[in-house]
Amino acid sequence: MITKLFFFIINSIELTQHKDLLQHSWKFSSTTWTRVASKDAPLPYSTARANGAANNIDSVAPTPPQLNKRKKEFQNPTLLAFMNQLFDSLSIPCPHMNQKTMPFSENKLHILYKKCPTKPCSISKSCFRRIWREYFKKNFRKPQHRDGLCQLCEIGHKIEKLEEIQGISATEAEKLKKLKNIVARHKQLNEEKKKKFQKHISEVTEKKAILVIDFKENITLGFGPRELGQSWYKRERRTVFGMLLYTKDGQGKSVKYHFNLISDCLTHDAIFVKMALLDLFTKPLWKRLNIQNLLIWADNAPHFRNKTLFHFYHHLTKTRDFQSIQYSFFEPYHGKSEVDSMFGLMTEWLKHWKKTQFVNTTEDLLACFTANNNDPNSFFYFLTFSPSLWTSSMNTTRLKMGPSKNIFSFLFESKSPGGFQTLQLNYVTEVNTGWKGLKEYVQTRFIQTETWKSKKTPKYSKQIEVTNSGQITASDWKLLNKKATQYSMEID
Repeated sequence: MITKLFFFIINSIELTQHKDLLQHSWKFSSTTWTRVASKDAPLPYSTARANGAANNIDSVAPTPPQLNKRKKEFQNPTLLAFMNQLFDSLSIPCPHMNQKTMPFSENKLHILYKKCPTKPCSISKSCFRRIWREYFKKNFRKPQHRDGLCQLCEIGHKIEKLEEIQGISATEAEKLKKLKNIVARHKQLNEEKKKKFQKHISEVTEKKAILVIDFKENITLGFGPRELGQSWYKRERRTVFGMLLYTKDGQGKSVKYHFNLISDCLTHDAIFVKMALLDLFTKPLWKRLNIQNLLIWADNAPHFRNKTLFHFYHHLTKTRDFQSIQYSFFEPYHGKSEVDSMFGLMTEWLKHWKKTQFVNTTEDLLACFTANNNDPNSFFYFLTFSPSLWTSSMNTTRLKMGPSKNIFSFLFESKSPGGFQTLQLNYVTEVNTGWKGLKEYVQTRFIQTETWKSKKTPKYSKQIEVTNSGQITASDWKLLNKKATQYSMEID
């Protein structure tokens, strides 16, 4: 009882001293009292209490901060050096940038430290965690997994590694420089097309809108809290086709609408895109928007860059209420957009939904998306393509034109039904100064059509080529030669 009373009196005195210090413009942080109104050095609370700082604040002579001798790293001077050497040996180079990566967690690092026979001293888990976070964690990156990367940009990454090799000959250095120019041209074109896309977004009006289209990876059904082992071989799949519309309402406010079409048809081709867009144009929301000028953006997949869709857009300007349709493409391997962000959100919804609900049918899939969707401007709907309608759409018409890989944008207008314009982005080059600037080459072409029938070709698995990130493989050379021909550049 006397002991409790003693500690109560001591705590009351300290509490009174704390209040007096706070009233005289002092603040407390960790184990140090600091004068707020002056630039004096921090005053340890133990020194302030010993000198009676609570009674006379101004009479206390502040003492400079000192190292805490109770810490393990100061008791043993070799501890930090040993831990630095240990972490350096356990780290691995980061493949994304010139920095090291630590593949182990804090608990695993502490276990490895305890197993070292030459460690300077034994430290507790909490002490090890504090030292790791205070001195070493900022020097290492967390391992990351990145997918969907651009092949040309990865080749540029390999070229940078090859240029760091010592003793490389002048001929090889000149060859690497030419290869690097191809990658640089690709990156500059990507930046220019992104600027074009942002410019189009800034020019959106009430009757002028942007539509971004893309396919999602097919969704597999048959998930749930309890799954049979044999069900892995009998799962059905569904196609998800995403469309993102940028427009403005009557008050001039920017609005985005997500249209996500789900279908049991797994064929990703121009016929699917045509039928999906025709279904979108019949929606009451689309009719209410009354869009007259439409700008469509897509990636460079074969089901988007084909002459069948070109003729379809030309046909829309003649038979529909569209005054113009401009069809543009992102740079190859850089077609990610906000549509892919919606796809990632849908994948995350399914990941959590299948823990408590079964997803065996299309209705279950739509129920998952509808229950998790909180955006009133996002729509999910199912569309069935009848076999007869699909067969009748296989015989179609396409534009008759030459190679179109270099063409960035196609413009179809109702006022010129007999022709269309193409926009090509070229860089003017000089021998000594390199790229001089960007040139937009616009050409007007006349409409020439031809009949075409869709052909379904079987898909076979391809042998995976395991490569090292530090060497240029045969597939890399094939792509570089293809791009060099497209850019009219010589690499040999």
